[in-house]
Amino acid sequence: MPYKDVTYDNGFTERYYYDETDDEQALRMSRMNSVAKFPSANHRPLPRQTPLFYLVDII
Repeated sequence: MPYKDVTYDNGFTERYYYDETDDEQALRMSRMNSVAKFPSANHRPLPRQTPLFYLVDII
């Protein structure tokens, strides 16, 4: 999976892949777009015990 890194004047580096087979491209895409990068459902915040409308002072 050959690639070429291009660094611009502002410091941004971009990687270009070339001469990839279909299998190599599929592997690279699956690694870049992996579902494992999303937070787990176990790490979601707990629901609020007190609804917000009870916290607002009504004038």
